[in-house]
Amino acid sequence: MRSTIRVPIAILIAAVVAIVAPVAASMIQKGGDPAQAHDVARHGLVTIYGSLADSILANKRCEEDVVRAILEMERGLALGALDRAATNPAALAEAAEHIASFSTEGGATVEPIRNRLLAGGHHHNADDTGPDAMYDSGYVVVDRKTKRMALDLSKECAQLAQAGAASADEIAKIRRELASLAPAPKGK
Repeated sequence: MRSTIRVPIAILIAAVVAIVAPVAASMIQKGGDPAQAHDVARHGLVTIYGSLADSILANKRCEEDVVRAILEMERGLALGALDRAATNPAALAEAAEHIASFSTEGGATVEPIRNRLLAGGHHHNADDTGPDAMYDSGYVVVDRKTKRMALDLSKECAQLAQAGAASADEIAKIRRELASLAPAPKGK
């Protein structure tokens, strides 16, 4: 998927640059006004840069949508496991795992992707850094407070799984708390 996104953008940029520069040079060689050639080149390159900015911002929105879908999938899987936990206490461990994955925006399967983005200089919340930052580095929509609450809930669920049983009230409490966990509003 990565190459299918990058290649068309790279081809578009290369094609436009390959056209804009020779057109501007040709205008000058044919005795055209260098200022006009410069304007043609500038306009072409600014148009490319504008399109590139649109693409980058669209990818950022797409990243947020994908992470939100991952969160809802993990929440749904956890709720399904909690439904089974009334008759199958082993499902509590499954629920705990999905709640933990919710807290980390996808768990260990997403972490290498997040690390690759960070290594490449991409941080969805790049303007939110430092000790008072709302988000951990690389996180898209789960802020630190929500992450901590979800991790605590996952730990509580895992402890019930280790005990081998949970009351209907304990399972209902976990369901309510999981349902109340909300990532940052869309487009924060």
